[in-house]
Amino acid sequence: MKRIIGMAATMLLTATLAGQTPEKDTTEVMQHNNSFATSLLKTASSAVEEENFCISPASAMWALAMSANGADGKTAKEIYAALGYPAAYKSREAFNEMLHSGIEKMKGDNDKYQQMNIANSIWIDNKIDVKELFKSTSERYYNAVVRSVPLSTAAEEINDWCSKETNGRITNIIEHLPSTLQMAVVNAIWFKGQWVFPFMEKATSKQKFKKADGKTIDIDMMRGACFAPYYEDDFIQATARVFENSEYSMLFILPCEGVSTEAAIERLAQVCNSDFVGGKRYYFELEVPKFKIEFGANIAPILKEMGIKRAFGKKADFSGISDTELSIDNVIQKNYISIDEVGVEAAGATSIIRCGFFPPPPEKEKHIRLDHPFIFAIRENSSGAILFAGRVGNPNQ
Repeated sequence: MKRIIGMAATMLLTATLAGQTPEKDTTEVMQHNNSFATSLLKTASSAVEEENFCISPASAMWALAMSANGADGKTAKEIYAALGYPAAYKSREAFNEMLHSGIEKMKGDNDKYQQMNIANSIWIDNKIDVKELFKSTSERYYNAVVRSVPLSTAAEEINDWCSKETNGRITNIIEHLPSTLQMAVVNAIWFKGQWVFPFMEKATSKQKFKKADGKTIDIDMMRGACFAPYYEDDFIQATARVFENSEYSMLFILPCEGVSTEAAIERLAQVCNSDFVGGKRYYFELEVPKFKIEFGANIAPILKEMGIKRAFGKKADFSGISDTELSIDNVIQKNYISIDEVGVEAAGATSIIRCGFFPPPPEKEKHIRLDHPFIFAIRENSSGAILFAGRVGNPNQ
């Protein structure tokens, strides 16, 4: 069955080296989450040379948040500030509780239309002593599996765990483990969803796509009409296509002529709010290229640019984890996303039944054709949390 699938895995390699509570209002929490996601996506877009890339702000946030529980002083303050929650340094329990609630809500109820898995694990070298508070906090708030192993030989075991938690999509989160490694923090996400209004396979056709360098290529363009939110200004056009059960949606942000994808990213937080996704619906035609992205990178340089600096150096303070001196070595993230039509046999009939509830008006009001580089994001609708986001500059790659 054809579907949209998103997977991410983030690992923090931790190597040996010599005011107020967080806001609980949903709108404010969403703004903080989107602030981190937008900053991460914007910084990555400037740094990544590939035409296509995909990152997971949610995966990065959870891995960093787990590590921050063992950080102190300026090390912790920088991490929380980059995450968009500087006040969390003084109220970690409230911050952890907020993220825990979000994780539990996102996991939801899996069914044939939607499947979500979020998993965390911490791998500790059996030669070091880890403080019980850090371990219990990780288990309590992040449902983390905490394992003490001979870490230098644990690469295969970690990769097997990650592969299992991402349904076999992320099979090699690490190539090898340095001999100095003392701890690895790993987050994995796997998501599969079916459109409420699937694209009909017979409507897919070869169309032109204009890349950033001005060259045009032939791509498989899906086309379908639906009721969906719509936003436009002088910089972008945007819409959100909802998955079955309406718990998640995929946003498409198309820069206007002469507008860069980096400038379009600035509008991400603006169109990621609940009013947009849950607001007025328009009946219009949406044209989206089929694409698949497999992207992996060490995002440590990106996080450093976002203000997390001490955690990577000799001044790092992770004394809440162990009396052994620790700092972050690398932050490795690997992602996979695939998008195309829904399978005809399984979901086509459902699509016909559902479309019957919404007779189209005589004329379409809007039209979006994603025929040049664009931005996408997958979000959880009630909280606005962004699971995946990226840039498509060449659908054929």
